[in-house]
Amino acid sequence: MDAGGDALADVLADAPADSSRMPLVPRLLAPLSAGRVSNRRPTLRWVMPTGFAQATAQVCSDRPCTHPLGTWTVAGSSVRPSDPLPAGIVFWRVWGLDSRGVVVGSSATWEFEVPHRDAPVDTSWGVVKDFNNDGYDDVAVGDVNATARGAIHVYFGSVMGLPTSPTMTLSPPVTGADIGGVIAGGGDVNGDGFADLLVGDPEGDGTSGLFVSYLGNGTGDPLVSTPAITGPDGMLGQFGGAVESAGDVNGDGYSDVVVGAPCALWASVAPDYSCGSGVAYLYLGGPAGLATTYVSRILSTERGWIGYSVTSAGDVDGDGYADVLVGNPMYGAAGGAYLYFGGPSGLSMAESITLTYPARQGGYGMLVAGAGDLNGDSLSDFIVSAPNVVTIYLGNRTRSFSSPDQVLTSPDPGDGIPPELYGVQTFAPGDVNGDGYCDLAIGAPCGYLPPTPTSTSFYCAGHGWVYEYPGGTSGVPADPAVTLTSTSAYQFGRTASVIGDVNADGFEDLAVGAPGYGNPDFLGSPNGQMLVFDGRSSGLPTAPDQIFSGIIQFSKEIASALRVTGGWVSVQRLLPSVIGSVVCPDFVTASGATKGGSTS
Repeated sequence: MDAGGDALADVLADAPADSSRMPLVPRLLAPLSAGRVSNRRPTLRWVMPTGFAQATAQVCSDRPCTHPLGTWTVAGSSVRPSDPLPAGIVFWRVWGLDSRGVVVGSSATWEFEVPHRDAPVDTSWGVVKDFNNDGYDDVAVGDVNATARGAIHVYFGSVMGLPTSPTMTLSPPVTGADIGGVIAGGGDVNGDGFADLLVGDPEGDGTSGLFVSYLGNGTGDPLVSTPAITGPDGMLGQFGGAVESAGDVNGDGYSDVVVGAPCALWASVAPDYSCGSGVAYLYLGGPAGLATTYVSRILSTERGWIGYSVTSAGDVDGDGYADVLVGNPMYGAAGGAYLYFGGPSGLSMAESITLTYPARQGGYGMLVAGAGDLNGDSLSDFIVSAPNVVTIYLGNRTRSFSSPDQVLTSPDPGDGIPPELYGVQTFAPGDVNGDGYCDLAIGAPCGYLPPTPTSTSFYCAGHGWVYEYPGGTSGVPADPAVTLTSTSAYQFGRTASVIGDVNADGFEDLAVGAPGYGNPDFLGSPNGQMLVFDGRSSGLPTAPDQIFSGIIQFSKEIASALRVTGGWVSVQRLLPSVIGSVVCPDFVTASGATKGGSTS
C-alpha cells in the first residue's frame, strides 16, 4: 500500500505477537541470543515471573558456567557488569529467587560476542553463528548439486579451526525443495540459546517458493528443520530468493526474519513484464520458533523488485531495536532501498526512509547489508550497492541518511580493466584484525566476461578478487589494504563471508567461495572451493589457511550471519536486459534452467 501517495514502499503491519505473557522462569531479553554487543559492559535484561523476589544473573566464559566472570543478585530485571568483560564469546543466564532466597526457576543459557574495544552506546547487532552453543563459530556451506535436490554441509568450529569433513549434512526438508542456493544465519528465533539456520528456495514447491528454519541444538545431532513457509502472494513470486535475520525488531528477545519475494504481485505491473513488483515479509520469532504468518508486508505501487535483497541493518540509531533494509534495484531510473526502523510494535511505516543514488544508472539496491560498526561509535552502519559501486551509510542518532557517507568503486587489478560485479554479490563485515572496528571484505568475482559458447550472452570467468578494507575512526579507507586472489580458483570472490572466530583465537576469519574451481572454461561441471583465511593482528593473509573442495558448484555462495543473500538465483537472469549491465549468471543447465548454490 502507498499510504502517502508517493509511490514509495510502505509497510502493512498486523498486530504484533503477544509478548506480554509472563514466563514460568526468567526469560532473557538482551543482549540478543547469538548477537554481538557494542559495549564491554552490556546491560543484561530479562523478564521476571510474578512472585519472584530477586534474580541472580551470571556471566561465564563457558556454557556450563564452570568459569564464571561475574555474578550479581538484584531486585529488578536488569544489571550491568561492574567491570569490562573479556573480548570474545561469553555466556549468561538468570535464575529467580523467592522471598526465602531459594532458586525457583532458571533461564536458558545465551551467548553473545564481546568486542575488542569499548564503545559508548550500549546496544547489540549481528549474529554469532554457533549452532551447538560451544563458543566456536560454525559454518554452513550450500552444495546445490550434491544430490538431485542439493544439500547443506555444516562444519563445527573448534580450537583447531574447521574440520576437514562436514560435521553433518542437511537434506531438503520437504519434497520438491532444492536447498543450498539461499542460506543465512538466523540468530536465535526461539530463544533457546542456540543459533539457527535459515534456508530459502525461490522455486521450492514448484510455484510460490518457500523458506525454512533449521534449529540449532547442543546434542550434536543434525539441525532440525521446522515446517516450511510458502509464499503468501501466489505463484512465481520467488519467495525465499532472499532470506536474512532481521535482528530483534520489537525488543521481545527473539530473533525475527525478513524474506524477499522479488517477483511477487505479477498483476501489479504491465502484462508484458516478466516479473512482479515484489514484496518483502517480516516474520517474528517466539518461544515456538518463527510465526507461520508474516507480521509486516513491504510492497510498492510502482514497478520494482522489492525484496531482491533484504537484511537487518543492525541498530542504526542506537534506540535498542533492530532496523531493516530492503533493496529494490528497479526503483525509479537508478534503483533504491528502503530503511525501516524497529520499535516496541515492530517496524514503523511512518518513519521509513528511501535511499537513492542518482549517480548510478541502474541496479542500486541489488545488495543491502548491515556493516557492523565501521567507525567505532557503537552505532550500526550499513551498505547499499549497485554493480561496481558500494555506498556506505554510517549510523547516527538523528536518522540522517540523505546521502552516503562513503562511496567505494571497483579497484583496477593492474590490467586497466576493473573487475565486474564488485560489491553486488559479495560483502562480508567483521573484525579480522581484532582492533575493535568492523572491517569490510568486498568481492569482484568476474575477471573478464568473454562470450559463452553460444555467443548469445556473457558469463563470468577469470579468477576474481576479494578486497579487505579495515575499519577505523573515519570509517574505511578509499583503497583496500589487502587484495586476495587465486589463479586457479575461478570466480574467486563470487561469495565471501566473515565466518566468525572458528578457532576462538580472538580474530574473526574469512571464507571465500570460488564455484568455478576445477573448470575454468565452464564447459563441464565445476567442483568449487571454499578458501578460509584466518584473521590476525596484521589483517588477512594473502594465502588461505584451509581449502575445502566440493563435488559440483560447492561454495557458490558463502552467506555469513551478517551477509544478505540476494534474490540472485533465478531473478538475475533478467538483469542484462532490464538494468543494462553485464551480469555474472549462474551455471546454465542443458535445459536452460538456472541453478544456484550457497554457504552460511
